[in-house]
Amino acid sequence: VRDPLVAALRRDGLIRPDELGLGLDSDEDSRLIAADGRASSRLSLVGPLRKGRLWENTAVPELRVEARRMAERLVGEAAMPLQQDRTQPEYAGRGSPRTLGA
Repeated sequence: VRDPLVAALRRDGLIRPDELGLGLDSDEDSRLIAADGRASSRLSLVGPLRKGRLWENTAVPELRVEARRMAERLVGEAAMPLQQDRTQPEYAGRGSPRTLGA
């Protein structure tokens, strides 16, 4: 993927490619997986870059389902205290959560 944001996230170890080399590694809840194998508490992904995990994640019906699931998860997490999240390495001074994808 030739994108400055993706390149910077990879250089910083905040993301890694999926096992098939089709996109970025993510967990079942759309959280991006860092180079060290930990799921991010701040970076999520929906869309074609999840193709290695969800082959059909390029069609509009599937994207709607994934976007809704992610939105519901993010709303639920927004209601939780951020104390633990602020100690995560990827949070360090970077501001608000970021979402990559379609």
